[in-house]
Amino acid sequence: VTAKRPKGLYGELARLTCKDVTRGAAYLEWGIRKDLMVPYLEQTTKMKEGGEYIVYITKDRDERLYGTMKFNRFISDILPPGVDWKAGDKVDLIAISRTSLGVKVVVNNCVYGLVSAEEAQRSEIRFGTKLKGVIKSIRPDRKLNISLHALGQVGVDSAQDIILKPILSEKSYADIANKKYYFKVAKKATKTQIKAAVE
Repeated sequence: VTAKRPKGLYGELARLTCKDVTRGAAYLEWGIRKDLMVPYLEQTTKMKEGGEYIVYITKDRDERLYGTMKFNRFISDILPPGVDWKAGDKVDLIAISRTSLGVKVVVNNCVYGLVSAEEAQRSEIRFGTKLKGVIKSIRPDRKLNISLHALGQVGVDSAQDIILKPILSEKSYADIANKKYYFKVAKKATKTQIKAAVE
């Protein structure tokens, strides 16, 4: 019999559903027989049964695992010293909030990053869901800009939506032939998507 794996491990973030609430703690469905306890003092908002919450899984002094919504103390705002990540590196992400600059994500469960508002608007992002991405750039202050696409692919994917969707919505080749299409996209991205469509 294959042992069940928890939905989150020690040192990880996970989005879990609240099963029960008591006076001192909430208990989240963890994917195994045992539920994950989130003490009342570790909740930033009062948890309710059936609600979904992003928590960080850590240990108390007795090495017992518990969840906390107060995970800023575990996640760094900048790339820690000695970490030699570089632009283009693939990373694991969890989106946690939306800001005026874009979507704030946790990168590899240890440092915050930002997906730009422009890219976030084009992407389907569900908060608390594990995503794949790449480091777009590392700023001089060692903060991370993150992309959900391979570098150089963002404009291409956007062009695909702009170019192919209106064409593929036509009912016949005659409809396509009888219309002119005007696309406001970069020339390189346009060529890439047209080439992909005809191959």
